[in-house]
Amino acid sequence: MPIVTTKQILKKLPDNFRLTSILEEAITNSIQANASEIDVYFETLPIDLIQEKKRVKNFCIIDNGDGFTDDNIDSFNHYLSDFKEKLGCKGVGRFTYLTLCDKVKFKSFNNGVNIEFDFDINMEEIEPKRLANEPLIEKTKIDFINVHNRDININFQDEEKEIVGHFLSIFKFMVDENEDLTIKFYIDDSLVSTIEAKEHGTGFEDDSFTIKVGQKEEEFIVSYKQKGSTIKGYYCADRRSVKQDTLGLKFRTGKDKGLLYFVSSKFFDEHVDDSRNSFSIKDKNNAFFDDALDWETINRKLFVTIDKICKSIGIDIEEKIKLNQKESLKSAPYLATYIKQSNNKSTSAEIIKEAKERFNSDKEYIRDVRNKNKDDYEQRLYVSNQAELAEYIFDREKIINDIQSDINNPNKKSDETIIHNKIMKTRTSNGNDKSYKNNNLWLFDERFMIYNYAHSDDTINNILGVKDKDKNTRPDICIFTKSKNDIKELIIIELKGSDATGEKNSAGINELNKYTRKIKDHFEKNGEDIRIWSYLVTTLNDETKQELEDMSGIKKTYTTKGEMYYIHNEKLNAITHILTLETMVEDAFGRNQLFLDILKGNR
Repeated sequence: MPIVTTKQILKKLPDNFRLTSILEEAITNSIQANASEIDVYFETLPIDLIQEKKRVKNFCIIDNGDGFTDDNIDSFNHYLSDFKEKLGCKGVGRFTYLTLCDKVKFKSFNNGVNIEFDFDINMEEIEPKRLANEPLIEKTKIDFINVHNRDININFQDEEKEIVGHFLSIFKFMVDENEDLTIKFYIDDSLVSTIEAKEHGTGFEDDSFTIKVGQKEEEFIVSYKQKGSTIKGYYCADRRSVKQDTLGLKFRTGKDKGLLYFVSSKFFDEHVDDSRNSFSIKDKNNAFFDDALDWETINRKLFVTIDKICKSIGIDIEEKIKLNQKESLKSAPYLATYIKQSNNKSTSAEIIKEAKERFNSDKEYIRDVRNKNKDDYEQRLYVSNQAELAEYIFDREKIINDIQSDINNPNKKSDETIIHNKIMKTRTSNGNDKSYKNNNLWLFDERFMIYNYAHSDDTINNILGVKDKDKNTRPDICIFTKSKNDIKELIIIELKGSDATGEKNSAGINELNKYTRKIKDHFEKNGEDIRIWSYLVTTLNDETKQELEDMSGIKKTYTTKGEMYYIHNEKLNAITHILTLETMVEDAFGRNQLFLDILKGNR
């Protein structure tokens, strides 16, 4: 009886192997059997209306290799067999087949006779059936029956790219040794892809670097050629691509000016894991306790070699990184400190993404009171607060641009709707809001950024908690602030549409006075002082401007970008400002632009 059962082995293996991983394992077996022709057939089911993907029901692989030798059969019956160890095999590949299907059927030849056998989860050993009466067919066919939830693209392009990447190193060595290989893929009997080893394995050159580990030197071979429009490589083991490189060189080069490479070494051969999808190599070791070779060291040396190769074919990595960093700073200057500290060699989008992640990490760090006494706390506090304030200034610019876009839209909403959307949604309220990010009252004046209570399109009775006959007095926006000397300040905003006339503007001023009187009487009755600022946002043309200027007490003034009117009501201790939405936005833009210029280094 076997010591380890198939069921026990499968429990130790992941159950989420990708279909391409299993294909690569099976194709590798065919290559190791000296096959020069491999055909892969998929039987599929449609899974959606547009049919970009299909669900694989069954598939089979047919090759013209050496068939199943006696050694193959003996190896198949022994877990972790070392029969093909020199070829990079771990002795577990056949078990991975059963992670994605119910059964695998084999049909091949052995010692001049056709053979066949099945392999499933309940089988521990195979006993091939000899088909002596059949004409000899010197091919091996493996059928994967009842595949579990695996899909393929109908054009097979993504799968082809992945398979080519996986076998690049094998193709290269096959070409070096004058071997030929053609792999064809069929979906429901239609040819969808042909991969030729000669097409992908020619034109490579070799370079190398060494890393000293203790008393031993590990050599790494870099095989490369100019291809594509990116810099892309693969780490390989036993002439097989295992995973894509992690140098992070994701920027694009000119068409057909990129670099394709793979890295191989005995060290990789010795440290590839059983799944052949990764390596048992740490990202970074602690030098005090562990001197084993890690990815950080390998990639540092690899980058130097790739940089040298790139320079020889006209790719300046350092210059490209500088340009990407410059673009990143232009797009997100509030993250300048994080971007400048970054060693990211990717696109500007990736650089910004990493900078945001570090920014958010710092914010989480300083919010944790356990970190307050740590040496780096003050520095991280300073950098993150600086970035957060800068981010806020850029967010304000976006808000201003959004409002300007709404204003300029020929199908725009009413001014009242635009203001409500950006400052405070209608029929909402909140209290004790101390966050400068949670309101946009800075559009009127930076003094109003912090408030205690805010109400939008709510009745004054409800706001004050009083009951009287006047139940419908309802300002558009009403915000309470509180100054240092405990005097309450109140901002009231009244909005008029684009059809506002002089009569409507006068009515708007009277409404603001009415709101002010009711609120002022309420607080003074309770012995509390209150100062009230009110804003009438309206539409002004030459006629309505003249009507305002003719009103007693109205004065004209100028903002940084426009003009507005105001009136001081001594009896109410209130100042009312009358301005257009455009003036409000232009003035806010001018005030915010000062901060932007400082952040962008223009001042």
